[in-house]
Amino acid sequence: RVASLVDEAQTSRAKIEDFADRVSAVFVPVVVSLSAITTLTWTLLCVFHAVPGEWYADEGLFLFSMSFGLAVLVVACPCALGLATPTVVMVATALAARYKVLFKHGGTSLERTEKIDHVIFDKTGTLTMGRPHVSSLKLLHTDIDEKDLLEATAAVEEASSHPLAKAIYKFIREDRGLGEGSTLRWLQESEGCGVSGVLGDGRRVDVGRASWISEITGGKKLNAELLGSRKAVTTVAVAIDGEPLAIFSLEDELRPEARAVVSHLQDKMRVTTHMVTGDGPSAAESVATAVEIPQENVVSEALPWGKIERVRELKGGNHSVAFVGDGINDAPAIAEADVGIALGAGTHIAMATASVVLVNSNLEDAVIAIDIAKKAFRKVRMNFFWALCYNILALPIAAGALYPVTHTRLPPIVAASMMALSSVSVIGNSLLLRRYRPPHVNNIGGIYEEDFPRSQNRGYELV
Repeated sequence: RVASLVDEAQTSRAKIEDFADRVSAVFVPVVVSLSAITTLTWTLLCVFHAVPGEWYADEGLFLFSMSFGLAVLVVACPCALGLATPTVVMVATALAARYKVLFKHGGTSLERTEKIDHVIFDKTGTLTMGRPHVSSLKLLHTDIDEKDLLEATAAVEEASSHPLAKAIYKFIREDRGLGEGSTLRWLQESEGCGVSGVLGDGRRVDVGRASWISEITGGKKLNAELLGSRKAVTTVAVAIDGEPLAIFSLEDELRPEARAVVSHLQDKMRVTTHMVTGDGPSAAESVATAVEIPQENVVSEALPWGKIERVRELKGGNHSVAFVGDGINDAPAIAEADVGIALGAGTHIAMATASVVLVNSNLEDAVIAIDIAKKAFRKVRMNFFWALCYNILALPIAAGALYPVTHTRLPPIVAASMMALSSVSVIGNSLLLRRYRPPHVNNIGGIYEEDFPRSQNRGYELV
């Protein structure tokens, strides 16, 4: 699978390649025309004795004039223009794969990644480890049968694939030794909100975000309980037959590299960072503060379509936006962003939708992806600059612009060698990208330390 993605990436075209093709399409007829014009010009100069006769006395007027036209035709090099981008794309995508960063659409993904100026992070499973655990259970009534409540909750949560549902089910099964006492007759997941089910005895159980439970039950007491909690945790509420009965509080550990990566993107790469999460304001504020994302760039209690709206809002301001996520609810925003970045440990749909996959699920690799893209397109621009400068300088020399001063013509064999050298130099410059050393993001303060390269055995040897 990885090999096929790399192959696809290396054959995918960037928009800048279309520009090169358009230039090449014009370049060839222009060079042929210049060759003919050069030959005709020297012929006329000789015929009307505008140049000394001794210049062409040994070989004749026609061969003398033709040598300049032929040199123009041979020295011109559209190949360098055509090779400027694809050689860099092949090296860059293989290089990224070595560090387990997969650009699924090759040149297109690289080109878009190079332009990123805003990055939106999901919270759960992206900035955090994605291994939430129940820290407390709060019953909203004193007369609730806790065992019955947990059995009913377990029956519904067992069927859900959401990380919070798995954490609650694990808590009930492993910490309380329950979870086998209720059967499930019917189940429905509400995207981004929670899950509802009907038990074998006919009771309806709703488990999900507190605001959703409050909305579907009109639970004023539930709202009061939540507003009274200032803990920076994720809350999941449980209602049975329309009555809110309990609140689970869950905590998740921050990824150790999260703060450094966010700081690095903001301070070193001048990229604005955002966080969009389905969790409540207190949990969102806590994580944003911990990783130093500005509070004005935080959106909490966001449904999947709310994440899409945030992406569109930023794109509407003429920004290039990347969305980093791992879950099913992130997939629409990943697809909507200019660059969708998925963690390798995330859901299949998130990875299928993304244009960049971080196989190691390490946020530092997002920095590597952006860094490789920027350095790759710096090489592309260098290649174009060299190819254009070569042709701008070589064509007049081949046409004999210096002959009146130097009395030296450019032999066709030398012109051919120069043309080949131009192409080889472009390829060589592209291959220099293989010497790339990935930035090391210091987990204390987020500082590039170029003198301490990462271990070279992190991934695939593809170049």
